[in-house]
Amino acid sequence: MDAEALGEAKAARKLVFHRVAENLHRLETSGSYYALIKRGDKQFRRSLKTKDRKLADRRLVELRAQVGNLTIGDDACLSFEQVAERWKAATQHGLKPSTVLRRETCVRNLTPFFKGVTVRHIQPQHCERWLTARGAKMAPQTMVHKIDTMRLVFDYAVRIGLMPANPAKDFKRCKIIAKPIEVPHTRAVQETQ
Repeated sequence: MDAEALGEAKAARKLVFHRVAENLHRLETSGSYYALIKRGDKQFRRSLKTKDRKLADRRLVELRAQVGNLTIGDDACLSFEQVAERWKAATQHGLKPSTVLRRETCVRNLTPFFKGVTVRHIQPQHCERWLTARGAKMAPQTMVHKIDTMRLVFDYAVRIGLMPANPAKDFKRCKIIAKPIEVPHTRAVQETQ
């Protein structure tokens, strides 16, 4: 490929955004709306996943509120494991020892899937990666405990301003189906007597 063709290919791939309102931009090629919000030294760019202006305005207000609640500072770089430890310390006083042990085990098993990513940058796809890699291998009750623990840790991170939204909020708990109890037939019981 010559230099001229390469330049044309780059120009064709360049995304062109038009400023529509404060913090609101529209992508020229698709017509979708995007938010661009600055807080502290950080810039938050998010797709609002709509082509409707009124819906984009409402979603922009929600995103501004989420970004406005974020903590700016040293806590912004905490890992999942560090946030889980803080969450455990803040909540374990009201739990039974067996529950605390179960939560610790869940955190220990979840941590490798979020290694190297600050809690602020954890996205739903990180959680989905855990679900696809481990979900089929777990018993339903174990899966429920791990999903609940993950949600609780992320809810805590949202509450203290470390992340804008819980990336695991849409995960469904698997249904736990109790095994039917087999009752011996009365005829078989009478024959044995």
